[in-house]
Amino acid sequence: MIPFLYIQDDGNYDVGIDKNIMYNLGAHLLDDMAMILGLTDKAIPGTENDPDGRAYDDETEAHMLSLHDFMKENLFFIETLVHQFAVKGGLKPGTYKCKDYELLWERDGEE
Repeated sequence: MIPFLYIQDDGNYDVGIDKNIMYNLGAHLLDDMAMILGLTDKAIPGTENDPDGRAYDDETEAHMLSLHDFMKENLFFIETLVHQFAVKGGLKPGTYKCKDYELLWERDGEE
């Protein structure tokens, strides 16, 4: 989901991510999430032209919304992690940790 974050420049001093429009796909939230996660096949047939976007079964919708909520709630930490590891070759699968007052990330098992 990180590659699809919609980075905005206000033309003055601020660059950021609007938590209301987080992904750079321009569709409805669930449609964007389904595209990012490869879940478009989970759309309920016949809802392709709904004004509010495609509908999904309750389990798929709950899964996508929980991931979106996690991203929103942890966006600051995710961004600090991505930026710190950009100069270390990028993120690798694993667990990352930091002390919240330092925000100096390390991959668990690598010191």
